[in-house]
Amino acid sequence: MPQYALHIWNGRDRYGHPRKLDLPSIEAAHAVALQLARVLIAARSSWRELPIEARKQFVIEIVDEAGQTVLTVPFTEAEGPMS
Repeated sequence: MPQYALHIWNGRDRYGHPRKLDLPSIEAAHAVALQLARVLIAARSSWRELPIEARKQFVIEIVDEAGQTVLTVPFTEAEGPMS
Protein backbone atom coordinates (compact mmCIF):
# COMPACT_ATOMS: atom_id res chain seq x y z
CA MET A 1 0.00 0.00 0.00
CA PRO A 2 1.38 3.45 -0.84
CA GLN A 3 2.51 5.74 1.94
CA TYR A 4 1.76 9.45 2.03
CA ALA A 5 2.94 12.23 4.30
CA LEU A 6 0.81 15.28 5.02
CA HIS A 7 2.48 18.66 5.46
CA ILE A 8 0.60 21.73 6.63
CA TRP A 9 1.77 24.94 4.98
CA ASN A 10 0.62 28.38 6.13
CA GLY A 11 2.45 30.51 3.58
CA ARG A 12 5.50 30.92 5.82
CA ASP A 13 6.10 27.67 7.67
CA ARG A 14 5.70 24.01 6.80
CA TYR A 15 4.75 21.48 9.45
CA GLY A 16 5.10 17.80 8.66
CA HIS A 17 3.44 14.93 10.44
CA PRO A 18 6.12 12.61 11.84
CA ARG A 19 4.47 9.46 10.45
CA LYS A 20 3.55 8.50 6.94
CA LEU A 21 0.08 7.12 6.36
CA ASP A 22 -0.63 3.84 4.57
CA LEU A 23 -3.46 4.74 2.21
CA PRO A 24 -4.82 2.87 -0.82
CA SER A 25 -4.81 5.83 -3.22
CA ILE A 26 -4.23 9.52 -3.74
CA GLU A 27 -8.01 9.93 -3.50
CA ALA A 28 -7.91 8.45 -0.01
CA ALA A 29 -5.04 10.78 0.90
CA HIS A 30 -7.10 13.71 -0.40
CA ALA A 31 -10.04 12.67 1.81
CA VAL A 32 -7.75 12.47 4.87
CA ALA A 33 -6.29 15.91 4.06
CA LEU A 34 -9.78 17.42 3.82
CA GLN A 35 -10.75 15.90 7.16
CA LEU A 36 -7.56 17.21 8.78
CA ALA A 37 -8.21 20.69 7.41
CA ARG A 38 -11.78 20.58 8.77
CA VAL A 39 -10.52 19.61 12.23
CA LEU A 40 -7.95 22.41 12.22
CA ILE A 41 -10.50 24.96 10.99
CA ALA A 42 -12.93 23.90 13.75
CA ALA A 43 -10.17 24.23 16.36
CA ARG A 44 -9.52 27.85 15.42
CA SER A 45 -12.59 29.81 16.45
CA SER A 46 -11.40 32.93 14.61
CA TRP A 47 -10.91 31.15 11.26
CA ARG A 48 -13.85 32.91 9.56
CA GLU A 49 -12.56 36.28 10.77
CA LEU A 50 -9.34 35.89 8.78
CA PRO A 51 -9.35 37.68 5.42
CA ILE A 52 -9.88 35.28 2.51
CA GLU A 53 -6.36 35.99 1.24
CA ALA A 54 -4.94 34.83 4.58
CA ARG A 55 -7.12 31.69 4.57
CA LYS A 56 -5.96 30.85 1.03
CA GLN A 57 -2.37 30.56 2.29
CA PHE A 58 -3.21 27.50 4.40
CA VAL A 59 -2.80 24.25 2.46
CA ILE A 60 -1.99 20.61 3.07
CA GLU A 61 0.64 19.12 0.80
CA ILE A 62 0.35 15.40 0.14
CA VAL A 63 3.81 13.93 -0.37
CA ASP A 64 4.50 10.47 -1.79
CA GLU A 65 7.15 7.94 -0.75
CA ALA A 66 9.69 9.54 -3.09
CA GLY A 67 9.28 12.87 -1.31
CA GLN A 68 7.41 14.51 -4.20
CA THR A 69 4.37 16.68 -3.58
CA VAL A 70 1.60 14.95 -5.52
CA LEU A 71 -1.35 17.09 -4.45
CA THR A 72 -1.97 20.35 -2.65
CA VAL A 73 -5.28 20.71 -0.81
CA PRO A 74 -6.26 24.26 0.19
CA PHE A 75 -8.05 24.66 3.51
CA THR A 76 -10.65 26.72 1.65
CA GLU A 77 -11.69 23.49 -0.10
CA ALA A 78 -12.59 22.09 3.32
CA GLU A 79 -14.62 25.10 4.47
CA GLY A 80 -18.30 24.55 4.96
CA PRO A 81 -20.93 27.05 3.87
CA MET A 82 -20.37 30.56 5.15
CA SER A 83 -22.59 31.25 8.14
